[in-house]
Amino acid sequence: MKRLILTLIVAFATVCGFAQEIKSADTKFEDYQLVATFDDYLSLLQQAGYNMFVYDISTLKDKATYVEFCVKEYVNGNLVEVGDSRSRSSVFELIRRLSEFSEDEQKVIMASAIADDEENDIFRLATRLKIGFTPVNMDMGQRVQFEVAGKELMGGARRLLMLRDCRVDKSHRKLDYSTRPFIIDGFEKGKFIPLVLYAAPWWDEKYETYRLCGETKIPADMSSDILKHSPHYFVIGVKFE
Repeated sequence: MKRLILTLIVAFATVCGFAQEIKSADTKFEDYQLVATFDDYLSLLQQAGYNMFVYDISTLKDKATYVEFCVKEYVNGNLVEVGDSRSRSSVFELIRRLSEFSEDEQKVIMASAIADDEENDIFRLATRLKIGFTPVNMDMGQRVQFEVAGKELMGGARRLLMLRDCRVDKSHRKLDYSTRPFIIDGFEKGKFIPLVLYAAPWWDEKYETYRLCGETKIPADMSSDILKHSPHYFVIGVKFE
């Protein structure tokens, strides 16, 4: 009996040892194959035409009531005039007051404690701006999306940017526009604040190639070599009121 028990123990240990070897081999393989994270996908998304810029505007608090998203187009450094400026802009509320609701609605809101700042008569207050780029199924177009949000989305719109064929030789490959963020000193009311540049590369005759090199961030005063050379670009920004 003791010999049988000993034999079973040895057999069990042998099987467990074999199983451990298999598991160890599998674990070793799994250690090499990692689960992809969002950062791993980010560059892939950017190459496919997706890009997102997010801005913290919480320092404005309740000083501004509206934000206007604006798109300015330039060809060879000259601003393209549009007949109706509203066709290139979208206006959103930044703040919604509790006092704008009826008395019954205010009671429900206060009872639910869902207001952003009940004491200062603020139901909703925007704290973030988002500018997103998404590809479209056309060679000469780029979609840009604007959003303003706080605890929830407060407004959003899309615009289609019509691109130009900036090749000096039509036998050259299709040119890709690129984004560059602007340097921001802060947000204030009453003036246009550039946020994102979307520009086409230019032909460098010396090296016989297309370039969009230089600053990784564009000065707010537009003093950039990229802007001096790019044949076509858009400046996307905001104005607070």
